[in-house]
Amino acid sequence: LINNAIKFTSNGTVSMRIEHDEQSVTVVVRDTGLGISPDEQQVIFDEFRQSDRSVTRGYGGLGLGLAISKRLVEMHGGTISVSSTGEEHAGSTFSFSLPLIHPPMAQPAAEIIPSTEQTVAVVTHDPKTSHRLCEHLQERGFKVDVIMPERSVDWRAQLDTGRPDAIVLDVSTDTALGWDALKEIKNIQSLSGIPAFFFSSSQISGALLELDYLTKPIEISELTRALDQHWLLPDDDHPNRTILVVDDEPSCVEMHARIVQSHSSSNRVLKARNGKEALEILHKEMIDLILLDLQMPEMDGFEVLEEMRTMESMRDIPVIVVTGKMLTETDMSRLHEGVAAVLGKGLFSIEETIAHIGSALEHKRKLSEESRRLVRLAMGYIHQNFAEGISRREIARHIGITEDHLTFCFRKELGTTPITYLQRYRINQAKKLLKESQQTITEIASDVGFSDSGYFSRIFRRENGMSPEMYRHS
Repeated sequence: LINNAIKFTSNGTVSMRIEHDEQSVTVVVRDTGLGISPDEQQVIFDEFRQSDRSVTRGYGGLGLGLAISKRLVEMHGGTISVSSTGEEHAGSTFSFSLPLIHPPMAQPAAEIIPSTEQTVAVVTHDPKTSHRLCEHLQERGFKVDVIMPERSVDWRAQLDTGRPDAIVLDVSTDTALGWDALKEIKNIQSLSGIPAFFFSSSQISGALLELDYLTKPIEISELTRALDQHWLLPDDDHPNRTILVVDDEPSCVEMHARIVQSHSSSNRVLKARNGKEALEILHKEMIDLILLDLQMPEMDGFEVLEEMRTMESMRDIPVIVVTGKMLTETDMSRLHEGVAAVLGKGLFSIEETIAHIGSALEHKRKLSEESRRLVRLAMGYIHQNFAEGISRREIARHIGITEDHLTFCFRKELGTTPITYLQRYRINQAKKLLKESQQTITEIASDVGFSDSGYFSRIFRRENGMSPEMYRHS
């Protein structure tokens, strides 16, 4: 109803009002658009019906939206109606009512409430931006301590004496504050076993791994749920590890190095700007894990992997490929042997990447070699066909497994579903077009595989915390 109101109101206003009493809730959507004649109001909810005014003005559509809306409302025991004077540009008012259902007063199974009062320390540079987060945590039964490193020289002592059960860093990665704070926290002996989370109240979008995935698209409530669940996990004792980060982009090298160090403060990080430098380091040092870009001058990532496979001392080092390259099925086949994970730049969050790093360091094999090969074939198929209207069924059929098994394998290997991966990949391509082309939002949505520009905008906002238009001008 709101989409229609916006669509048919070139100038004017669109408003929504919600009313309720003890028995029902009513939603009213009013616009100042074209208006609907009295005759058409009698049949507007029929299938394949369109207003003559909308047709003559070239508005597209099949005339199914209102019919589907009516059916959905009636399936829930409600009613839907329209009113309009019939005069052009006088607008229309659509309203629907649904009966209220009062569930028994029981705690939902998915909701986790702390059994005793837990303390969350919120580390922030601006308490105003953290207000909503703190308020929400308090409503959920947590005690909240706000710590401001920039205003208090003894903030470490505050954390040490306060002994929080969890720490949330509500800071921007545009400065070193967040990463420095996290490093300081990791070095406080009494806090070493306490879970720490990144969170951004501003929800500003960025490139790969810029901030905790809990903010995009997961809401504050999901963060509190993650806090509760994290306390149930045992603490791991990570030994010293040496990780080699290989990328020709200095910003990526620094970002990946910070992420590795946030996984464990005892991690030692070595850096290489190209494949040749990487191999020189590999001949001199004992490396536990490699984060490898594929597109580099002098010697690319593929050549590094091929060279490593010929050397017995390097053959078993786990490699996480982090690349912005559009990988084909052939590329994925080349990467299969010896690669622990393939992460596309802009597709995986800091939490997801840290999980991959942890799994690789522990040499955890989530799937059989054959299942991992099939996942990478599916990823290659998505990369080559993302602009088409591909579905989970088509992806599964292409690699010769069932849809459910495809989803199971994706969740085990990548921590996400094939459709979420497809959407993220499309959104990542759209971000490039928004910055590099003059195409309209609708054209870009179509070019990256979305048939509905409205749906594209919703997914884009969910993944990036802002609309495509805002991202283009950011």
